[in-house]
Amino acid sequence: MKLFLLFVVFLSACAVQKPKNLVKNPEPPSAPRVFNRDLWLKRHSDELLLHPIYASLPLEKRKTTTGIEVMAFNNAGGSVDNEICNINSYYSYDKYSSSGRNSGGCTNTRVEISCNHVFYVKNNTISDYKKVGQCFKDERFDFRPYDEAGLPVMTKEELIYIKELKDYEEKYAVKPDVPQTCERNADCSGGMSCSGHICKNLGLWGKIFNP
Repeated sequence: MKLFLLFVVFLSACAVQKPKNLVKNPEPPSAPRVFNRDLWLKRHSDELLLHPIYASLPLEKRKTTTGIEVMAFNNAGGSVDNEICNINSYYSYDKYSSSGRNSGGCTNTRVEISCNHVFYVKNNTISDYKKVGQCFKDERFDFRPYDEAGLPVMTKEELIYIKELKDYEEKYAVKPDVPQTCERNADCSGGMSCSGHICKNLGLWGKIFNP
């Protein structure tokens, strides 16, 4: 009788179970596309003169007969390692985990610098902004206007995106499994069994033969 019961338990443990309907996680939120030109429009021209990057570049000023002032900042000479990152890397200073976040990573290329950042100013207000020459193809984060905290400004859409991405990662992020060590089955939680001093899911078979 005991042998028959053990045989039934063995078949139960090895029985093929029908897979449950898997619910696919929703797609993560999409990063908004932001153009630096839009961030500079309607800002005071003094922000250019006080900007940590533009203030260090040679400046050429001209004025049209219609009263439009042209401020051209010349970023030219030599070459530079151009780091192109996605929005998560740009906001790496806003860390939500111990390791930070750098989804997608960054790519580095050697770029020859020969770019003029041209601003059009009317009544001390920026009305347009263009880049002329061998300029960076990406919208460099540090060429944005800076806020009172000394950081490049972020749009409302970007702030919402960061919050939504944080919520998504906390809810759907795959956390690495850390093996639970043990000496016996009683040391294991979640119905797991102790096998080779590691808690494993061995089913009923493990409960009987790994006491």
